[in-house]
Amino acid sequence: MGNAGYKTFVGSLKSWSGTVEAVFDDTDTAIQVGGAITLTVLVDDGSSAQVQYSGDCIVTSRSVEVGVADLVGVTFEVTGTGALTETIS
Repeated sequence: MGNAGYKTFVGSLKSWSGTVEAVFDDTDTAIQVGGAITLTVLVDDGSSAQVQYSGDCIVTSRSVEVGVADLVGVTFEVTGTGALTETIS
């Protein structure tokens, strides 16, 4: 092999991933590592147009953080399993 064991990528294949920070809700059992979710993000940049991104993904990591005088937070990483669609309204 000419790649000496390194991964090679095809330029035409697309992917997406992200990090989400939120307030922890211990009644929400859907966001577990390995779980499939649909993620929808609304971008508010102060303009009149609203941009929304949505796609199916797998949760690849999850951590809960507790501050001294703060709400309990959760951070999770996701990897898309298909297209990430953009809607502008």
